[in-house]
Amino acid sequence: MSRFSDTIAKNLVERFGTLSALMRASKDQLVEVDGVGEVMAERLRTGLEWLRTQLNMDNRK
Repeated sequence: MSRFSDTIAKNLVERFGTLSALMRASKDQLVEVDGVGEVMAERLRTGLEWLRTQLNMDNRK
């Protein structure tokens, strides 16, 4: 996942609260977070999808 500032990380936590909620967030919801633009939202979605895949693979073991 791309790196982003502590401020943006804090804003994401304040908006979504949990990793599960963040993983369910749409691109449009991510863009609503202060400091997150279209490009960052797309990168976040890509990174979160990769994480979801990894977690699913671990659960199959």
